[in-house]
Amino acid sequence: MNKIEFDRIGVDGLTYTRAKIEKHFKDSFESKIYNRLGRIVASGSADKMVIIIKNHLHKLMFASPLQLDYWEKVVDHYRYILSLTVAVKGKIMTLNDALLITFNYDYYRERKEMLMLAKMLNVKSCPYCNMHYTLYAENKKGEEKYAKFQFDHFIDKKTYPMFSMSLYNLIPSCGVCNNSKKNNQLSLSYHPYMSDIYRTFRFKVKDELDLLYGKSKADTFEIELVPTGDKKEFEDYEKAFHLEALYSRHKDVVHEVYDKVYLAAYYRNDLNFRFLLNGGYDYLKRLWLGTYTDEKDIEKRPMTKLIHDVEQQALEGLIVEDV
Repeated sequence: MNKIEFDRIGVDGLTYTRAKIEKHFKDSFESKIYNRLGRIVASGSADKMVIIIKNHLHKLMFASPLQLDYWEKVVDHYRYILSLTVAVKGKIMTLNDALLITFNYDYYRERKEMLMLAKMLNVKSCPYCNMHYTLYAENKKGEEKYAKFQFDHFIDKKTYPMFSMSLYNLIPSCGVCNNSKKNNQLSLSYHPYMSDIYRTFRFKVKDELDLLYGKSKADTFEIELVPTGDKKEFEDYEKAFHLEALYSRHKDVVHEVYDKVYLAAYYRNDLNFRFLLNGGYDYLKRLWLGTYTDEKDIEKRPMTKLIHDVEQQALEGLIVEDV
């Protein structure tokens, strides 16, 4: 849920600048796609569109989210051209299908040619939901490599095939979110390369738990997501990922946070943890809550956003009780 910022610290511990990641992506894919564009046999408006895509291929592949948003509207204006008939290796198909084959994302994914990008970006939890890990891994010898996540196309690849290999249209995400989102269009407020999604809403325990007797409510309380910005944009986001329903299955985590906050006075007493003080109070709080305590680290571990928000709500209840 953090914005995907640069520089990135890769799985191997090395620093990857934006320029280095873009160079890898260019070297791996750009010339191959350009050559395949030359195999599309078209005429009239379809041929003109293919030529435009070839001439602007580099810009398309490295366009910012804002630029892609603009070009999406341009494509919509000329959408009829994508339905025109072309030929690829003697096979007749629509230009839309030809571009999907030509940009070849599915092939690259199946051949594991996207793995190096996953290794360099090293986004550890899904930026849409923060509920599941999105991990790259390899065996000790580096012979076997795995990406235990999927790349979501923020702009749907089947509708806009010319964006299917645009670097900033590829979002490391969990399979649950990728399958849920499908071709739902979201505001750029929810683009992981554009914004910190965690700032757009907060988790709230709807029927606030009593710190001491919270467990007596068992599973009767509700967890809701409260938008902090544009409500319509947030409704589209919630509709795409169903986070309220999914997070409602994690009421045990909410109970644990309330239990820990009830014991806050104990954990804040330095005398009880002298042997850990070299790490500072933030380190102790991380051990206490069981996750990272700084918002900039939300992406490092699933459920961190939920724990942060519930802790704040529980602390407010603790202050009221103290008063």
